[in-house]
Amino acid sequence: MGRGRRGRGMVGLLAVGLALGAVVTGCGSSGTAAGGSGTSVDDTLPRAGCLPTGESRDSTSGPYGVGRVEVTFVDGSRPTAASPRRGLTAHPDRTLPTVILYPTDGDPTGRAAVGAPAAPGRFPLVIVAHGVMSNGSTIAGIVAPWVRAGYVVAAPTFPLSSGSGADITDLANQPGDVAFVTDAVRSLDGDGSQPVSGHIADDCLAVAGHSMGAATTLEAVYESTYRLPHVDAAIEVSGVMAAMPDGSFDDPPAVPLLLLHGDDDPVVAISGSQHAFEQLPGPNYFVTFRGADHNSLFTPPYKAVLDQAAVAFLDAELKGAGPPRGPLTALTGGSSLAGLQIRDGSN
Repeated sequence: MGRGRRGRGMVGLLAVGLALGAVVTGCGSSGTAAGGSGTSVDDTLPRAGCLPTGESRDSTSGPYGVGRVEVTFVDGSRPTAASPRRGLTAHPDRTLPTVILYPTDGDPTGRAAVGAPAAPGRFPLVIVAHGVMSNGSTIAGIVAPWVRAGYVVAAPTFPLSSGSGADITDLANQPGDVAFVTDAVRSLDGDGSQPVSGHIADDCLAVAGHSMGAATTLEAVYESTYRLPHVDAAIEVSGVMAAMPDGSFDDPPAVPLLLLHGDDDPVVAISGSQHAFEQLPGPNYFVTFRGADHNSLFTPPYKAVLDQAAVAFLDAELKGAGPPRGPLTALTGGSSLAGLQIRDGSN
């Protein structure tokens, strides 16, 4: 999958600026996306979902409480480059502290309970990628409502793009981090010392991210060099397509995509998400938040709409709860906060 290469070679392809914990990138790439080349998918047809037979098919079995564990995964097969701006020397491996949130039978209105027993059943896995200067703990807390709806969420902290002095030139390596953490979290399913053991649905995966984490998500799901072998759904929040020097978005897989973006975003212009919406094969669902900037999507009144849209999309694509068109249209129809565009993969 071409992981762990040339983080700094991308700089000439990106128009970069840092503000509000985000990365600004241009839409240029070494190839153009094949917007209509993917298999046409009728978004009015029900999805089979990917949960094993007999598991919960939608979020009505919740809301759940939230359990929390922190695990540090170390990928010894890929190095971390030196980062003079952070005062860091090169390392022969990549260390990825990861927050894992999972459903419990606890109080759904309460705080995350460290090490609490997981609720019965197996739940789809969502890997969530943070933006520049953020970290796994912060983004995990933001998406905790997804856990209450019946998802295991794993949020790694990337070694160079997190925290103060964040280095965006490591973007090319972050899709490899997503792939490694996906495998590492799944391996916990057989570790009886971990509360998630026996509770992660096999081969039932979504990838999501905000800002630079959204660019990471698009690379991990659709970009030719860094693509994970199998993803069931993707969520891009305030992001942009950014192909690497030897990769492209040519012939991307038809993985369902939910895009969420504020139309007053001064950090990553909404045109970034619009470009992805138009170029990736779909089915694609684009929720535009009126008057929202880069980070206000995570604050009232937008946050509730974002969470409802994300859960409706995940329920449809991972749990087979029915096409997302209906709930997303109901959520945005007549709303002063948000609008909806849909591409079913054929237009």
